[in-house]
Amino acid sequence: VDLHNIATMRFSFVLTGAFLAGAASAFQPIRPGYCPAAVRPARAGPLAMVGGNAIGIDIGEGAQRDVWSMDEWATQYGVQKAPGVQLTSEDGTDWSLATSEDIAAGTPVVYVPNGLFLSSFGAAQELGGMMARGENRLADAKLGDQIPLFRIVVKILAEYEKGADSPFFPWLNALPRLYSNGGSMTCM
Repeated sequence: VDLHNIATMRFSFVLTGAFLAGAASAFQPIRPGYCPAAVRPARAGPLAMVGGNAIGIDIGEGAQRDVWSMDEWATQYGVQKAPGVQLTSEDGTDWSLATSEDIAAGTPVVYVPNGLFLSSFGAAQELGGMMARGENRLADAKLGDQIPLFRIVVKILAEYEKGADSPFFPWLNALPRLYSNGGSMTCM
């Protein structure tokens, strides 16, 4: 099957787990007690110095995305893909998932264990009081419905700050740095 003629599904690394949470039944179970906090990157991709001696993630628009390390990391910690599903790119910059096999409608495509989800609740549990002032300001501005999004953003920024010490480093290092769409307002 020609991968270029198959309709590819755009793959947002930020939302991977959210849309497939209920799809676990078609895949192998993950060992009980699984926790991604012990995740250590197998190898580092393009890095940049971020203040002092901390190794961080190069967020420059020209930075190479290390999607292969992210794929290895995800597999190591329980992410499973349906047979034939693979990462693909036509230009080495924009990545998506494609399948080389027919998949029946309603078939789970990717399973992501709960332990890899970044959730508003989890961020509140972990960061708690550190976010209270910002949450209160959002509530005072009648933007209380934005508090869950605020928590996720703060959690992601906290993980970026940890750089290579973040258990989510391979995922963060695979995120796009340049967006080629009108809504992103990225200069071209």
